[in-house]
Formats: sequence, structure tokens, C-alpha cells
Amino acid sequence: MALKFNCVNCNDIVITKLSIGDEYKCKNCLNVRIVPMGAETIDESELDLQQKEDLKREEQFAQTEDEKNQTLSKKYSVLKFVKPLFAFLGVTYTFGLMSLIGHLSELPGAGFNIIALCFISYSGLIFFMYCIVSMIDFLFELDKHNSEKKN
Repeated sequence: MALKFNCVNCNDIVITKLSIGDEYKCKNCLNVRIVPMGAETIDESELDLQQKEDLKREEQFAQTEDEKNQTLSKKYSVLKFVKPLFAFLGVTYTFGLMSLIGHLSELPGAGFNIIALCFISYSGLIFFMYCIVSMIDFLFELDKHNSEKKN
């Protein structure tokens, strides 16, 4: 079902799928107004081809606006799983490294250089994981701050 009414500003006929009380932008005068209480409900079968195309374009525009207005938290909700995943990987890598160093220390000729190399690579990986998690936390906090600011 669609609503049909005259623009308050220019008196042009407006046909929309918006609800009463929603804002609309008139195609003729480009003013933003509110869909009036007296809008007539019409069946889409009563519309001509141009009006149907206009309604379809309006729906597509509304979908793209909804996508634009999505918060980062909703768009990238999969990032919430990165923190626990990195925690699991960090713990697993720590135990693996401790086991490796234990085995390396038992081998004859295993030098300090190999153990130091393992520790340096471990430190680099943990630092990388920390940086990624910090960036994700920062983005979610920024998103939360921006959404609170809008409201």
C-alpha cells in the first residue's frame, strides 16, 4: 500500500510508501516535509508505470540510506570474535613456545640464539595481536561515542 497526498509547499502530487508522520522530500520543489495525516491510502495496482518506478527508486534509496546509517558495530560485528580468538591463540602459542624452548634446551648445541629468536618472534606476535585488539576496541568506542552524540 502507498500513500498519496499533495505537497504542502507546491501542491504537487506525492506518492510514497512512507508512513504518516515520516519526512519526505518533494521531487518538484525539493522541500522536506512531513507526510500529512490526511494522506490517502492507495493500492499499487492503481499507479501508472512512472509512479511505480518512482516508488521502486524510493525503496532502493531507503535501503542504501539504512546501510549508510548502520553503525560500525553492526557492520563489522564479526570483529567481536577477534578478541577471544586472539586470546585463545595467544595462550596456545605461549604453551607451544614454552614446550619448544623446553625441547630446545635439552638438545646438545642448541644455543642462546635460537631461544632468543623464538622469544623475539613471540613478543612480536603478541604485540601485533595487542595492537589489532586495541584498534578494534578504539573503533567500537568511537562508534559508541558517535551514536550517543547523535541521540
